[in-house]
Formats: sequence, structure tokens, C-alpha cells
Amino acid sequence: MGNKFSHFPFLLTSFFSCIFDQITKYYFTLFLERYNGNIDFFNFFSLTFVKNYGILFGFFNNDKGRFILILFSIFAITFIFLYSKRFTRAEKYHQFYLGLIEGGIMGNLIDRIKNGYVIDFINFHFWPVFNFADSFIVIGIILFFIKQLRS
Repeated sequence: MGNKFSHFPFLLTSFFSCIFDQITKYYFTLFLERYNGNIDFFNFFSLTFVKNYGILFGFFNNDKGRFILILFSIFAITFIFLYSKRFTRAEKYHQFYLGLIEGGIMGNLIDRIKNGYVIDFINFHFWPVFNFADSFIVIGIILFFIKQLRS
């Protein structure tokens, strides 16, 4: 545990990743409404509006699942927040990847509470449609494992 500002890199990263996710979902939703929910750019990429009621390829895709996902997200946010306090300000790498994961979870949680589903729009045709929150979570987890393998 450091001084009262030692947690600042984590808070900054989680805040900005969550806000960026929410802003992009808002503007891409408005933009895609004009084009009936889909814009193809190339043969392998498009912007596609999708209401994702579950996680990971449609798991938990019902009302009971939504409640479980909200509870799990709140638990994960709390756990990551408390875990991130272990690291000093000098350990910015840990603060950064944990902030990415936290911000991504918060971005999707906001959608789940507000809409009842998560807004996805990034569509590489060989992979399920996703959003920036999903990307932040995956990047944060990859950075976590890289750090663990190097330690």
C-alpha cells in the first residue's frame, strides 16, 4: 500500500477505458441507425449493431443469466479494485492492465443495467461481434499473463 495517490494510474485507466467504451457505443449506435445497423468496409470487416444478451458466444442468454452476469460483474469489479491496491504507483504496468480489465467490465455492466443487453458493433467476419470494452478486457488479461510469465 502506498500513499493516497498510489492508486491513481488504475483509477485513471479504468475511468477512461469505460468512458471511451460508452462514448463509442453511443455514437456508433446513432451512426449505424442510419444504415440499418450494418456498414461493410471490406470483405473481412464491418460495423454491425448487435444486442448481446449473454456473454462468450451467447452463454447466459436469458433473464436469469442477465442477473447472474450483473452480480458477477459487480463481484469482479470489487475484487479487481481491491487487488489493484496491492500495487504501488511505481508498478504502473499492473495498474494499467487491471484498469483496462476494470474499465471494460464496467462498460459492459453499464449496458447490461441500462439496456438489458450489451451493445456490440465491431465485426471481423471470422469472429463474433464485439466492442471496445471486450477488447480492453482481453488486452488486460493478455498483459496480465505476459507479466506473470516474465515474473
